[in-house]
Amino acid sequence: MQKLRTWFESHKNVDGLMRRSSLYSRAGTSAQIPADNEEDQQLSAKLHCLYGIPGTILGRRSMSTHPYARSKVYDLRNYTDKTEWGPFRDDGSLRVDWEMLESIMIVLAFNSSMCCRMNMRRFQPRWLEPFEGVVKESARSRFESLPMELDLPLEMKDPYNISGVWSRVSRDSQNLFVQKLILGIR
Repeated sequence: MQKLRTWFESHKNVDGLMRRSSLYSRAGTSAQIPADNEEDQQLSAKLHCLYGIPGTILGRRSMSTHPYARSKVYDLRNYTDKTEWGPFRDDGSLRVDWEMLESIMIVLAFNSSMCCRMNMRRFQPRWLEPFEGVVKESARSRFESLPMELDLPLEMKDPYNISGVWSRVSRDSQNLFVQKLILGIR
């Protein structure tokens, strides 16, 4: 991580790699030019999300895009059935929309910086350092091998026997009831 942090101490590296999403087409400086294609814009936004918004001059320069990021986050037209009402691309693929996450990160950083200015002595945000919170590869492998939870019998899950008759209803009749309920069939 330290090597990454030293590479991104330069304004040129930051502007050339992390300020290339479509968000910077309206709010960027002359050095912050959006990438030519959508995938490169998404990669730039992903890198910016991993980098975060530190409490340095580079972080404050990100805040210049705050009005545009806020308009993207709060525009309800960006949340549809195709995006599953979340930060996913609008092609129905459920791939992460990193530009939306970048906008969310900028809005959250702006809002929390307003809070933190008053309480800086008591509250130190985690993102004051670049790449803070990025999990190393070795730490991630520990999480991938979590043991599966045992399937306990109903008696152990329900020691007070409150499941009653509900647990004795067959799955087919449950599904039929739900279908009738949804369709409004009596």
